[in-house]
Amino acid sequence: MVNLAHLNKRKFPASSLTDKSNIAGVVDSGFTFEGTEVPELANALGKWIKDRDGYYYWGGGLTEVSSPAERLPLISHTDSKDWGFIDFRIEELWKSSKGNDIRVVVLDSGLNYNLPDFKNKQGIVYYNAVNDSANATDCLDDADGHGTNCAGILCAQGNVLFGVAPEITLLVIKITNEKGERLPAAILNGLEKAIELRADVISLSFSIGKDDQYFADIYAKIKEAYQKDIAVVASAGDSGALNFPVDSYPASFPESLSIGGIDRTRRRSINSAKSNFLDLMAPGENLKSVFDTGERISGTSFSAPFAAGVVAILKAVAKNKNISLTNMELYDILKRSADINVAGNYNTVDFGWGILDPPAALSLINKKS
Repeated sequence: MVNLAHLNKRKFPASSLTDKSNIAGVVDSGFTFEGTEVPELANALGKWIKDRDGYYYWGGGLTEVSSPAERLPLISHTDSKDWGFIDFRIEELWKSSKGNDIRVVVLDSGLNYNLPDFKNKQGIVYYNAVNDSANATDCLDDADGHGTNCAGILCAQGNVLFGVAPEITLLVIKITNEKGERLPAAILNGLEKAIELRADVISLSFSIGKDDQYFADIYAKIKEAYQKDIAVVASAGDSGALNFPVDSYPASFPESLSIGGIDRTRRRSINSAKSNFLDLMAPGENLKSVFDTGERISGTSFSAPFAAGVVAILKAVAKNKNISLTNMELYDILKRSADINVAGNYNTVDFGWGILDPPAALSLINKKS
């Protein structure tokens, strides 16, 4: 585990810590990895540790830990702040905003609003895009909890879990039928409703095939949303086990932010899709569930609403400070502020622009004022 504020990751050991010729990256305090000492490479600086990807770290900047429990603070089922909330430093954003006055759509399987984290949340808007109903009860039946868990990661109120942006206005748009099937026609209707409801952010955690009859129409709606500066945040997909790029849609549309998933060691989750259009990485493994509080959930489906929550807070800060922020500017800020200090070999197909860095993105927003 890194015990300095910052430590260089090197292509090979250096004879001086000021040598910058072979630096491959920088890791921060608390960063952990699996490494092995290479005695034959010890020099005047001391020992050098080699990680699984062939990079070297100066041993003087490391503390050996023998088990995962020593590396990271434990997050129990009773903690309202999950590891993503802590490691991505969401509380630093809360000093500026918790997403107030921002409208975020979760286009998914509905919401069990009787759960503790939603029953007292004010101002939730409901729309069932399958039967064209604005009745809350027509969005309640969420059999597998997918939409409820997405909403929880986005804006849960802290009873079971603190969502990233608990003060956003939540717009629940249900796109599944009584069998739990996502209907392309409902997706199209739901996107149209999201635009009509003047959403600021749309969170999408599903995929559609390029051969679907609604594919072109759905893309047209996403382009329309983007042109109206509605941020579109979509899950990259869970095809990572295939070990080759899979460009899933709507995430791979250029107007969408494609979000992959990492585990707590900052390694790409094994199922998180490799993609030529991947943008950012967010928590996607071993996440707390509000639907079934005894379970942990994984998948890029839940990385997308986490990122959407961060986007909502950034938009709220810009709005509160009267900072002009187009989608083009917002997406650029998120990409420029992304962190490429990952566990494993950084490359754009695996990690996009890097790991979402909310405080760094907020700093760039504030510099626009």
